[in-house]
Amino acid sequence: MDAELSDAIGPYFSRGHSPYPRVDRQAAGATARKRAPEVLVREIESLVAEMNSIPVDWMELGYERGCRYVIDSMARRHPELTSAAMKTLGWNFSYVNR
Repeated sequence: MDAELSDAIGPYFSRGHSPYPRVDRQAAGATARKRAPEVLVREIESLVAEMNSIPVDWMELGYERGCRYVIDSMARRHPELTSAAMKTLGWNFSYVNR
């Protein structure tokens, strides 16, 4: 489990402080414990880029199943992330792809 990375994902997207995902690199960096803040932020941005690169057949799957497909794919690829972190990544993904 990567608690440091998982804990930074919520603040990165302003989870709990905004009704929609809003990037706050400074808030995410402030959660850094072992990593440098900029490294932690880059890791989150890499996860977001990876998530956005997963091909989805929106016509076949539709919006809800397409989002679920991507979230499930990321959860399999990144078992080190907590379920709360995955939910937040999914929240952002579904918002961006609405």
